[in-house]
Parts: sequence; C-alpha cells; structure tokens
Amino acid sequence: MPQVEVVSSAVSGGASFVVAYRLAGRRVVVVGGGEVAASRVFFALEADGVVMLVCPADELVSGDLQARIARREIGHVARRLAKEDLDGAAMVLSATSDVEVGQDVAAWCNERRIPCNVADVPKLCDFWLMSQHRQGDLQIAVSTNGHGPKLANRIRQHVAASLPPRCDEAIRQISLLRQRVRQVDPAAAAMGKRMKWMSEASEAPLEWVPELYENYF
Repeated sequence: MPQVEVVSSAVSGGASFVVAYRLAGRRVVVVGGGEVAASRVFFALEADGVVMLVCPADELVSGDLQARIARREIGHVARRLAKEDLDGAAMVLSATSDVEVGQDVAAWCNERRIPCNVADVPKLCDFWLMSQHRQGDLQIAVSTNGHGPKLANRIRQHVAASLPPRCDEAIRQISLLRQRVRQVDPAAAAMGKRMKWMSEASEAPLEWVPELYENYF
C-alpha cells in the first residue's frame, strides 16, 4: 500500500481551551458585593446557573445585587466566605478586593477540584471570563487570556458592530430547519446526507437566512 503523508498543524501552546459550558441548574458561588460581582452574577444567571452570593452585609454595595436578593433571584450568605460555602459548587467566581479571600478561594477550590476565577489575579484562575456579545442563541466571546480585558471589550464591540441584523433569527430558522430535515429522513444512514444539505443551507448570506427559510414553518 502506498504510504500516506500525515500533515498535522504545528502546536504553539499558551492558549486557553475555549468551550461553551452548560451551567443550567448548577450551583455557582460568587464572592463579593460590588459591581464586578454583579457582572459575574448576571452572566451566571444568563446561563441559568443557581447563584449563591457570599458577602458580608456591610460590603454589599451593588444596588443590582441588592435587588436580585430582594427578588430571590439569588441566594445570599451575609458573612465572610467559609470553606463549606463551596459544597456542591460547579464553579466559584471571586470578585472581592480582599486578597486573602481570593487566595482562600483558589486554595479551597484546588483542594476540591472546583474550577474558579479570582478577579484580576490571573495566576489564581483556572479559567478567564471572556468579553461577551449575546443576541438570542448567538454568543460571541473574545479572550486575551487575562492579559488585556479592556482591549477584549473593544475587539468584541468591533465584531458585534460588523454583524448583519437578525442573526439570532437566522440561527432560530436554521435550528428549525435541522429539526424538519431530521424528521423527514431520520435514518442513521442518512446522517451524512443531512449534514451536507444543512451545510449548504447555512452557506446563504446571513442577512438572507431569516427570510429564506421562514416560509418553511
């Protein structure tokens, strides 16, 4: 048999492993009571996480957080973080200026193998929070691996401004189309044909997709 030359991409290293993490129904512990903590809480709620805020009452300065606690959108432990607060957590987000608390979060999470992020201390983070743009099911995130959060915001704004209108509707129509195609020909043997057809359908200009397929449903 003739030998086939295998060509693989060169690995440069230093990157993050970027994923879209399913957080729905999982416990997220957020530490802190300021605007950074409020931002962390918002994104966890957007992902349908079950949020527990840990912060002494006198450090709870964000009006947004106070309102969410009053509406019972999140739980609140009104004291300094204790190790047992991490029980059952899928993720911990520390957003406090207390250096000692940040160090405790990282150490306790490391013991329990819970992924954590300590705001503004990259060396204590298992993951970075990315600058995000959301439009329905469309989510675009930009990371600088913790090196330039403000620059990540600028890049994200630039990308979002270049999007055509109704991208979220285009995604909805394509999703419905995938379901319809699967219903018409559900056989496992037809998977390749379905994928090829959907790939071609998705090649239409983004601004055309909502009108192109909305009459199918």
